[in-house]
Amino acid sequence: MIATEADLPSIRRTLDPTFLNVVANHPDVRPFLLGDGPLDVGPVVSDPANITLVTDHGGWVLHNLGGGVYEVHSLFLPEGRGRAVRAALTEALDYMFSHTDCVRITTRLPKGNVRARALAKIAGFRSWFVSQGDERARIEIEDWAQSSDACREAGHWFHERLK
Repeated sequence: MIATEADLPSIRRTLDPTFLNVVANHPDVRPFLLGDGPLDVGPVVSDPANITLVTDHGGWVLHNLGGGVYEVHSLFLPEGRGRAVRAALTEALDYMFSHTDCVRITTRLPKGNVRARALAKIAGFRSWFVSQGDERARIEIEDWAQSSDACREAGHWFHERLK
């Protein structure tokens, strides 16, 4: 059987920072990231302890903090925002919580970054605390398991096999 584009996942893991360096330094993305000047995500993306998931228009860098905890950073070009990101987000959460050691994902929601807040809300992140004016939010594996269609389907499959 020949795979079609519809069969391919909309996310893929990478250790190559080239594409996300372009995204991070795009004029519509760079102002929302810390620091000044050109940004190089290479050291974080190429570290196999971290997980980087990309789509055709951006992706997520999940920095491994240890103990199954990751801090996520979202980087998307303007043309990749919206419905496509939401669908890929579901796949990304399913991957993180079912194919890695991940039990918690945290994120920083900078003041004024409406897109980051909207994406966190869609993903099911809950407010955690405020530090230096930025809100911190998190999603736990239990939150994901209760709302994930993929988790629910796997559970049904498992229980049917026990009969």
